[in-house]
Amino acid sequence: SAPAPRRCRARDTAALLDLGRPELAPALASLHGRADRREAQIAELKALIGSLPPNRALVLVSHQATIAALTATHPASGEVIVFDRHRFQVLGRLSGS
Repeated sequence: SAPAPRRCRARDTAALLDLGRPELAPALASLHGRADRREAQIAELKALIGSLPPNRALVLVSHQATIAALTATHPASGEVIVFDRHRFQVLGRLSGS
């Protein structure tokens, strides 16, 4: 399954990946307009990532502001960011178009 935030569009995107039923994860919610939540939510997101099995691929569906806060990169709409789950360093980008 692919963890996803509660927002409809992100949840729908996770379902379209056809990796099983999306697991809702509040830590993946959009940080847009919620700067006061940034530090706490990114800590929650890192804890979520750290709690998942390290020996399998991990697919997260989230929002631009949240991805930017986690990886210090700003993805385009529909873009996939591939990052090292231990260092949160961007390894590659895949265009959504």
